[in-house]
Amino acid sequence: MNHRQVSLVDNRALVADNVEIYNLRGMDPVSELLVTYRAQNSNNTPTDHPAECIRRIMVVDGSEVIVDLTGREAVGLCYHHYKTSNWGTNNYINTSWSTIEVRIPFGRWLWDQELALDPARFKNLQIIVDTDLNGGGSACTAGRLEIMANMFDQKKINPRGYLRAREHYRYLPLANGRHVIDLPVDKVIKMVMFQGNVAGTQLIQQISRIKIAEDNDKHIFCDNDMTELLRTMSPDLPLFEDSIRGTGMAAAVTFFITCFHEDKTIFQNIQNLMWNVWGIPANGGTVTVWANGGSDFDAICDGRAPHGIIGIEFGDPWDIDDWYNPASAKELKAILTSGAAPNVAGVNRCILQQLMHY
Repeated sequence: MNHRQVSLVDNRALVADNVEIYNLRGMDPVSELLVTYRAQNSNNTPTDHPAECIRRIMVVDGSEVIVDLTGREAVGLCYHHYKTSNWGTNNYINTSWSTIEVRIPFGRWLWDQELALDPARFKNLQIIVDTDLNGGGSACTAGRLEIMANMFDQKKINPRGYLRAREHYRYLPLANGRHVIDLPVDKVIKMVMFQGNVAGTQLIQQISRIKIAEDNDKHIFCDNDMTELLRTMSPDLPLFEDSIRGTGMAAAVTFFITCFHEDKTIFQNIQNLMWNVWGIPANGGTVTVWANGGSDFDAICDGRAPHGIIGIEFGDPWDIDDWYNPASAKELKAILTSGAAPNVAGVNRCILQQLMHY
Protein backbone atom coordinates (compact mmCIF):
# COMPACT_ATOMS: atom_id res chain seq x y z
CA MET A 1 0.00 0.00 0.00
CA ASN A 2 1.11 3.57 -0.62
CA HIS A 3 0.24 4.97 2.78
CA ARG A 4 -0.46 3.77 6.31
CA GLN A 5 -1.38 5.11 9.72
CA VAL A 6 0.86 3.72 12.45
CA SER A 7 0.09 3.73 16.17
CA LEU A 8 3.28 4.69 18.01
CA VAL A 9 1.75 4.93 21.49
CA ASP A 10 -1.52 3.00 21.71
CA ASN A 11 -4.01 4.52 24.17
CA ARG A 12 -1.55 4.50 27.08
CA ALA A 13 -3.30 4.75 30.47
CA LEU A 14 -1.89 7.47 32.75
CA VAL A 15 -2.50 8.21 36.42
CA ALA A 16 0.16 10.92 36.85
CA ASP A 17 1.96 13.62 34.90
CA ASN A 18 3.98 11.97 32.15
CA VAL A 19 6.74 12.58 29.62
CA GLU A 20 6.47 10.15 26.70
CA ILE A 21 9.46 9.72 24.37
CA TYR A 22 9.22 7.71 21.17
CA ASN A 23 12.09 7.12 18.76
CA LEU A 24 11.28 7.70 15.10
CA ARG A 25 14.55 6.24 13.82
CA GLY A 26 14.27 3.98 10.81
CA MET A 27 10.67 4.90 10.01
CA ASP A 28 9.34 5.77 6.58
CA PRO A 29 8.71 9.45 5.71
CA VAL A 30 6.04 11.02 7.91
CA SER A 31 3.38 13.30 6.45
CA GLU A 32 1.90 14.25 9.84
CA LEU A 33 1.86 13.22 13.48
CA LEU A 34 -1.35 12.98 15.51
CA VAL A 35 -1.45 13.38 19.28
CA THR A 36 -4.64 12.53 21.19
CA TYR A 37 -5.10 12.99 24.92
CA ARG A 38 -8.19 11.99 26.92
CA ALA A 39 -8.76 13.30 30.44
CA GLN A 40 -11.28 11.89 32.96
CA ASN A 41 -13.01 14.31 35.33
CA SER A 42 -13.51 13.75 39.06
CA ASN A 43 -16.09 16.54 39.61
CA ASN A 44 -18.31 19.00 37.72
CA THR A 45 -16.34 22.23 38.25
CA PRO A 46 -14.09 23.16 35.31
CA THR A 47 -10.51 24.08 36.15
CA ASP A 48 -9.22 24.93 32.65
CA HIS A 49 -9.50 23.98 29.00
CA PRO A 50 -8.58 20.31 28.32
CA ALA A 51 -5.81 21.49 25.97
CA GLU A 52 -3.87 22.43 29.11
CA CYS A 53 -3.38 18.70 29.72
CA ILE A 54 -0.82 18.76 26.89
CA ARG A 55 2.00 20.87 28.22
CA ARG A 56 4.36 20.41 25.30
CA ILE A 57 4.82 18.52 22.05
CA MET A 58 8.36 18.34 20.69
CA VAL A 59 10.09 16.65 17.77
CA VAL A 60 13.86 16.79 18.15
CA ASP A 61 17.00 15.43 16.59
CA GLY A 62 19.53 15.79 19.38
CA SER A 63 19.79 19.55 19.99
CA GLU A 64 17.91 20.43 16.79
CA VAL A 65 14.30 21.34 17.53
CA ILE A 66 11.81 20.68 14.72
CA VAL A 67 8.53 21.02 16.63
CA ASP A 68 8.07 22.78 19.97
CA LEU A 69 4.46 23.68 20.78
CA THR A 70 2.09 23.73 23.73
CA GLY A 71 -1.22 21.92 23.37
CA ARG A 72 -3.00 25.22 22.74
CA GLU A 73 -0.42 26.31 20.16
CA ALA A 74 -0.77 22.97 18.37
CA VAL A 75 -4.55 23.49 18.12
CA GLY A 76 -3.95 26.95 16.61
CA LEU A 77 -1.43 25.59 14.12
CA CYS A 78 -3.79 22.78 13.11
CA TYR A 79 -6.64 25.25 12.51
CA HIS A 80 -4.68 27.85 10.54
CA HIS A 81 -2.71 25.29 8.52
CA TYR A 82 -5.51 22.88 7.57
CA LYS A 83 -8.23 25.55 7.70
CA THR A 84 -10.61 23.43 9.71
CA SER A 85 -11.42 22.79 13.37
CA ASN A 86 -9.57 20.00 15.12
CA TRP A 87 -11.52 17.12 16.59
CA GLY A 88 -12.18 17.21 20.33
CA THR A 89 -14.77 17.24 23.11
CA ASN A 90 -14.76 19.67 26.02
CA ASN A 91 -16.65 17.53 28.52
CA TYR A 92 -16.68 18.84 32.10
CA ILE A 93 -19.15 16.36 33.67
CA ASN A 94 -17.98 14.20 36.59
CA THR A 95 -16.49 10.80 35.54
CA SER A 96 -16.76 11.74 31.85
CA TRP A 97 -13.82 12.15 29.48
CA SER A 98 -12.62 15.16 27.51
CA THR A 99 -10.62 14.67 24.32
CA ILE A 100 -8.06 16.91 22.66
CA GLU A 101 -6.56 15.87 19.31
CA VAL A 102 -3.97 17.79 17.32
CA ARG A 103 -2.32 17.17 13.96
CA ILE A 104 1.30 18.23 13.45
CA PRO A 105 1.83 18.78 9.70
CA PHE A 106 5.15 18.43 7.90
CA GLY A 107 3.67 19.08 4.47
CA ARG A 108 1.10 21.44 2.97
CA TRP A 109 -1.56 18.76 3.12
CA LEU A 110 -1.84 15.10 4.08
CA TRP A 111 0.31 12.99 1.73
CA ASP A 112 2.21 15.98 0.31
CA GLN A 113 5.01 14.31 -1.69
CA GLU A 114 7.24 17.40 -1.80
CA LEU A 115 7.28 18.12 1.94
CA ALA A 116 7.51 15.37 4.56
CA LEU A 117 9.59 14.51 7.61
CA ASP A 118 12.05 11.80 6.57
CA PRO A 119 13.64 10.09 9.61
CA ALA A 120 16.39 8.71 7.34
CA ARG A 121 17.75 12.27 7.04
CA PHE A 122 18.31 12.54 10.81
CA LYS A 123 20.46 10.73 13.35
CA ASN A 124 18.23 10.44 16.42
CA LEU A 125 14.74 11.70 15.63
CA GLN A 126 12.29 11.57 18.56
CA ILE A 127 8.83 12.81 19.48
CA ILE A 128 8.35 13.95 23.09
CA VAL A 129 4.89 14.58 24.59
CA ASP A 130 4.70 16.14 28.07
CA THR A 131 1.26 15.78 29.70
CA ASP A 132 -0.28 17.27 32.85
CA LEU A 133 -2.85 14.93 34.40
CA ASN A 134 -5.07 17.65 35.91
CA GLY A 135 -4.01 20.60 33.77
CA GLY A 136 -7.52 21.02 32.35
CA GLY A 137 -11.01 19.55 32.47
CA SER A 138 -12.63 19.13 35.92
CA ALA A 139 -10.03 17.93 38.45
CA CYS A 140 -8.94 15.05 36.21
CA THR A 141 -7.53 11.92 37.85
CA ALA A 142 -6.87 9.70 34.83
CA GLY A 143 -5.68 10.16 31.29
CA ARG A 144 -4.99 8.28 28.08
CA LEU A 145 -2.35 9.20 25.50
CA GLU A 146 -2.21 8.14 21.87
CA ILE A 147 0.43 9.09 19.29
CA MET A 148 0.01 8.12 15.64
CA ALA A 149 1.89 8.82 12.42
CA ASN A 150 0.54 9.09 8.89
CA MET A 151 3.41 7.65 6.87
CA PHE A 152 4.34 6.85 3.30
CA ASP A 153 4.77 3.10 2.82
CA GLN A 154 5.47 1.42 -0.51
CA LYS A 155 5.17 4.75 -2.29
CA LYS A 156 8.72 6.02 -2.45
CA ILE A 157 9.09 9.78 -2.31
CA ASN A 158 12.01 12.19 -2.32
CA PRO A 159 10.80 15.27 -0.39
CA ARG A 160 12.69 18.53 -0.83
CA GLY A 161 12.12 19.48 2.79
CA TYR A 162 9.58 19.74 5.60
CA LEU A 163 7.71 22.29 7.69
CA ARG A 164 9.13 23.26 11.07
CA ALA A 165 6.78 24.70 13.73
CA ARG A 166 7.94 26.05 17.06
CA GLU A 167 7.47 28.85 19.52
CA HIS A 168 9.86 31.68 18.68
CA TYR A 169 9.28 34.31 21.36
CA ARG A 170 7.18 35.24 24.38
CA TYR A 171 6.67 38.48 26.29
CA LEU A 172 4.52 40.23 28.89
CA PRO A 173 2.19 42.90 27.47
CA LEU A 174 1.84 46.41 28.91
CA ALA A 175 -1.14 48.77 28.63
CA ASN A 176 -0.98 50.49 25.21
CA GLY A 177 2.58 49.15 24.96
CA ARG A 178 4.47 48.34 21.76
CA HIS A 179 6.65 45.25 21.70
CA VAL A 180 9.16 44.59 18.93
CA ILE A 181 10.00 41.01 17.96
CA ASP A 182 12.97 40.26 15.71
CA LEU A 183 11.85 37.55 13.31
CA PRO A 184 14.50 35.27 11.76
CA VAL A 185 15.73 35.94 8.24
CA ASP A 186 17.60 32.66 7.70
CA LYS A 187 14.73 30.43 6.55
CA VAL A 188 11.66 30.74 4.33
CA ILE A 189 8.61 31.61 6.45
CA LYS A 190 5.24 30.10 5.58
CA MET A 191 3.25 31.49 8.50
CA VAL A 192 3.67 33.48 11.69
CA MET A 193 1.17 33.16 14.55
CA PHE A 194 0.65 35.49 17.49
CA GLN A 195 -1.08 34.39 20.68
CA GLY A 196 -2.69 36.35 23.50
CA ASN A 197 -4.09 33.56 25.63
CA VAL A 198 -5.53 34.83 28.94
CA ALA A 199 -8.81 33.44 30.24
CA GLY A 200 -11.34 36.18 30.89
CA THR A 201 -9.48 38.87 28.90
CA GLN A 202 -10.48 39.99 25.43
CA LEU A 203 -7.92 39.10 22.78
CA ILE A 204 -7.95 42.67 21.47
CA GLN A 205 -6.62 43.83 24.85
CA GLN A 206 -3.64 41.46 24.69
CA ILE A 207 -2.94 42.14 21.01
CA SER A 208 -4.61 45.23 19.59
CA ARG A 209 -2.52 45.88 16.48
CA ILE A 210 0.07 43.97 14.43
CA LYS A 211 2.70 45.38 12.12
CA ILE A 212 5.24 43.30 10.19
CA ALA A 213 7.94 45.25 8.33
CA GLU A 214 11.19 44.52 6.55
CA ASP A 215 14.38 46.61 6.64
CA ASN A 216 13.24 49.60 8.70
CA ASP A 217 9.83 49.89 7.00
CA LYS A 218 11.21 49.64 3.46
CA HIS A 219 8.57 46.95 2.89
CA ILE A 220 5.53 46.70 5.18
CA PHE A 221 3.65 43.42 4.95
CA CYS A 222 0.78 44.45 7.24
CA ASP A 223 -0.07 47.20 9.73
CA ASN A 224 -3.60 46.56 10.94
CA ASP A 225 -5.87 46.25 13.93
CA MET A 226 -6.25 42.69 15.16
CA THR A 227 -9.91 42.52 14.11
CA GLU A 228 -9.06 43.77 10.61
CA LEU A 229 -6.43 41.06 10.23
CA LEU A 230 -8.85 38.35 11.28
CA ARG A 231 -11.38 39.63 8.77
CA THR A 232 -9.15 40.38 5.77
CA MET A 233 -5.95 38.30 5.96
CA SER A 234 -7.64 34.91 6.24
CA PRO A 235 -10.84 35.12 4.18
CA ASP A 236 -10.82 31.38 3.50
CA LEU A 237 -10.82 30.45 7.19
CA PRO A 238 -14.12 29.04 8.46
CA LEU A 239 -15.31 29.75 11.97
CA PHE A 240 -13.74 27.45 14.52
CA GLU A 241 -16.42 25.02 15.71
CA ASP A 242 -16.34 23.86 19.29
CA SER A 243 -18.61 22.26 21.87
CA ILE A 244 -18.90 21.90 25.61
CA ARG A 245 -20.81 19.49 27.84
CA GLY A 246 -21.25 20.30 31.50
CA THR A 247 -23.45 20.64 34.55
CA GLY A 248 -25.12 23.98 35.09
CA MET A 249 -25.83 25.28 38.58
CA ALA A 250 -28.05 27.96 40.06
CA ALA A 251 -24.90 29.98 40.69
CA ALA A 252 -22.71 31.07 37.80
CA VAL A 253 -20.08 28.57 36.61
CA THR A 254 -17.24 29.45 34.21
CA PHE A 255 -16.67 26.99 31.36
CA PHE A 256 -13.71 27.04 28.99
CA ILE A 257 -14.07 27.06 25.22
CA THR A 258 -11.54 27.24 22.41
CA CYS A 259 -12.65 30.43 20.62
CA PHE A 260 -11.33 33.77 21.85
CA HIS A 261 -12.96 36.28 19.48
CA GLU A 262 -16.56 36.85 18.35
CA ASP A 263 -17.64 33.59 19.96
CA LYS A 264 -21.27 32.48 20.10
CA THR A 265 -22.78 29.66 22.14
CA ILE A 266 -26.13 27.82 21.86
CA PHE A 267 -27.36 25.67 24.77
CA GLN A 268 -29.70 22.71 25.17
CA ASN A 269 -30.57 20.35 28.04
CA ILE A 270 -29.47 16.72 27.79
CA GLN A 271 -31.60 15.55 30.74
CA ASN A 272 -35.34 14.99 30.89
CA LEU A 273 -35.79 18.15 32.92
CA MET A 274 -37.49 21.45 32.19
CA TRP A 275 -34.77 23.60 33.73
CA ASN A 276 -33.57 26.61 31.80
CA VAL A 277 -29.90 26.76 30.87
CA TRP A 278 -28.34 29.98 29.61
CA GLY A 279 -24.98 31.64 29.39
CA ILE A 280 -23.05 34.70 28.26
CA PRO A 281 -19.54 35.02 26.83
CA ALA A 282 -17.12 36.06 29.53
CA ASN A 283 -14.19 36.90 27.17
CA GLY A 284 -10.93 35.11 26.66
CA GLY A 285 -12.17 31.62 25.82
CA THR A 286 -14.74 31.39 28.61
CA VAL A 287 -18.51 31.38 28.93
CA THR A 288 -20.51 31.87 32.12
CA VAL A 289 -23.40 29.39 32.53
CA TRP A 290 -26.46 29.30 34.79
CA ALA A 291 -29.14 26.59 35.17
CA ASN A 292 -32.05 27.12 37.52
CA GLY A 293 -32.31 23.87 39.45
CA GLY A 294 -29.17 22.35 37.98
CA SER A 295 -29.01 20.46 34.71
CA ASP A 296 -26.53 18.76 32.42
CA PHE A 297 -26.32 20.55 29.08
CA ASP A 298 -24.72 20.53 25.65
CA ALA A 299 -23.54 23.71 23.98
CA ILE A 300 -22.32 24.39 20.46
CA CYS A 301 -19.80 27.19 20.11
CA ASP A 302 -18.13 28.91 17.19
CA GLY A 303 -15.88 31.91 16.79
CA ARG A 304 -12.40 32.98 15.76
CA ALA A 305 -8.83 32.94 17.06
CA PRO A 306 -8.74 29.52 18.80
CA HIS A 307 -6.82 29.80 22.08
CA GLY A 308 -6.14 33.46 21.25
CA ILE A 309 -4.06 32.64 18.16
CA ILE A 310 -3.96 34.80 15.03
CA GLY A 311 -2.32 33.24 11.96
CA ILE A 312 -0.73 35.36 9.22
CA GLU A 313 0.37 33.49 6.11
CA PHE A 314 3.06 34.88 3.81
CA GLY A 315 1.58 34.14 0.42
CA ASP A 316 -0.31 31.25 -1.14
CA PRO A 317 -0.28 28.49 1.52
CA TRP A 318 -0.29 25.77 -1.14
CA ASP A 319 2.56 27.19 -3.30
CA ILE A 320 5.99 26.58 -1.75
CA ASP A 321 7.69 29.11 -4.00
CA ASP A 322 5.26 31.88 -3.03
CA TRP A 323 6.19 32.00 0.68
CA TYR A 324 8.28 34.77 2.19
CA ASN A 325 11.98 34.31 1.41
CA PRO A 326 14.01 36.71 3.56
CA ALA A 327 17.31 35.95 1.79
CA SER A 328 17.76 39.56 0.65
CA ALA A 329 16.45 41.15 3.86
CA LYS A 330 18.65 42.51 6.64
CA GLU A 331 15.90 42.43 9.26
CA LEU A 332 12.26 41.49 9.71
CA LYS A 333 10.36 42.84 12.69
CA ALA A 334 6.91 42.31 14.16
CA ILE A 335 5.59 45.21 16.24
CA LEU A 336 2.67 44.25 18.49
CA THR A 337 0.58 46.84 20.31
CA SER A 338 -1.49 45.95 23.36
CA GLY A 339 -4.87 47.40 24.28
CA ALA A 340 -5.59 49.79 27.12
CA ALA A 341 -6.46 47.03 29.59
CA PRO A 342 -4.39 43.88 28.96
CA ASN A 343 -3.79 41.26 31.60
CA VAL A 344 -0.17 42.14 32.32
CA ALA A 345 0.35 38.77 34.00
CA GLY A 346 -0.51 37.03 30.74
CA VAL A 347 2.16 35.80 28.35
CA ASN A 348 1.90 36.67 24.65
CA ARG A 349 3.66 34.38 22.20
CA CYS A 350 4.98 34.28 18.65
CA ILE A 351 5.00 30.92 16.80
CA LEU A 352 6.70 30.35 13.45
CA GLN A 353 6.10 27.84 10.69
CA GLN A 354 9.14 27.68 8.41
CA LEU A 355 10.32 25.71 5.38
CA MET A 356 13.35 23.52 6.04
CA HIS A 357 15.32 22.08 3.14
CA TYR A 358 17.18 18.76 3.25
